Amino acid sequence: MSAITGTAATPAADTGSNSGGEVPARRLTAEAAALQRKFPPRIPVGMPRAAMTARDAVVRDIMGRPYAGEENYQSRHYRRLGVTRMLDWLESQPGASWQERWDAGCGTSAGSADWRDAADRWLKDSGRIAPDNTRVRSSLGTALGLLAGCDVIRLGMDWLLASATPVHLAADMARIRDPDGFAALEKAAATGTASVSTVRRSMLQVALIMAVKGGLVSDITVGDCLELLEARARVLGSRDHGGTFFYQLMHAAGYFPAGAPAVVRMLDPRVRGQRTAAELIDRYDLACGPVRDLLVDYLNERRPGIDYVTMMGLAYQLGLLFWKDLETTIPGSTHSTWPRTSRWRGSRGCSTARRKPLRPTEPGSRNRYPACPSSITSRSCGASTSTSRNGRPTTRPGGRSGQSPARSGPANSPTGRHSGTANHGQTSGPANDFPSSRG
Repeated sequence: MSAITGTAATPAADTGSNSGGEVPARRLTAEAAALQRKFPPRIPVGMPRAAMTARDAVVRDIMGRPYAGEENYQSRHYRRLGVTRMLDWLESQPGASWQERWDAGCGTSAGSADWRDAADRWLKDSGRIAPDNTRVRSSLGTALGLLAGCDVIRLGMDWLLASATPVHLAADMARIRDPDGFAALEKAAATGTASVSTVRRSMLQVALIMAVKGGLVSDITVGDCLELLEARARVLGSRDHGGTFFYQLMHAAGYFPAGAPAVVRMLDPRVRGQRTAAELIDRYDLACGPVRDLLVDYLNERRPGIDYVTMMGLAYQLGLLFWKDLETTIPGSTHSTWPRTSRWRGSRGCSTARRKPLRPTEPGSRNRYPACPSSITSRSCGASTSTSRNGRPTTRPGGRSGQSPARSGPANSPTGRHSGTANHGQTSGPANDFPSSRG
């Protein structure tokens, strides 16, 4: 779903999802649309190469292709059985070519409807197979992949994405359509750090394009890839997990011309980049506006000195584990009720006494309570309050200005040199809207 964004008003094709709702259709981003105009997708012209081939010639062609090195007589018989019964069913459909017969049979239907049911029912009704035969039905999916690999028929993109068949499409294309092209992709993948599952998904995306457009791996264009991404978003919506590594793999193997971007991942609307501090905190829908603003200011103050992953962790701990949980535990909690956090800490099994921290092996150690992380209690117990130049309360969870929250408090200052009384800029009295919880 990488090259698309936005939700269109038109309903998507039926995908057979259990929810029964429509999958939101999506449109290309402006960047992806411009890239597609520069590198347009191929438009298949004419019939597949072997669409008009006689039945016997199709069987000989398929059985003569290299299939698997470990293939034995039984698996070869299984392959021939699926192909012959598949051709039996296609011959019963109207049309002058194998492509027309496939389209008449189920090529234009929703891919979520298993076409093998209709084929299996016809084979049984016509006496081609026994009524209790289940082996042939399972071989039809393999036969479809072989017919597509030999360019006897071409499959529709939307149908192919919604269908559970053909099985082993990438392996079939690599064996009988373009062994050298897939070998080049495997070589390019070996130089990277992608996982085996990611490479397999990428090979399947390449095979999908070949099954729809025809040709070899080297014939695939940048526009073909963007067209696949758009179709995946239209058919699968949020259930699309195909990724964009297949494009990067094609580029690394040298199949794309100069000027084509090396990656298209940033065209994915799900790749949002780094969120702002406000966006990180607003994910938790805090009811208390002043506390929300306080946490946003704190994250913005810390951001120059920490990496993004650390900041996400702080937002998660302070926004969700601390204040959102406090609002849930003590309804109506606001910044004016900050001292009542001792009740929340007690309900979470956290110590509220000002004593030397217990060792993890001692009875009553805070580590016995995973629901109350030490990073949360260190910030809530060690909160200090100061006033900024414009008079806004700038409580900093964690103690002194500029000090890391996890390092504040007497737990890390046994001599008392960094106790709360030494905090710079600390105020008291009516101007302090966020009273310290130390008292």
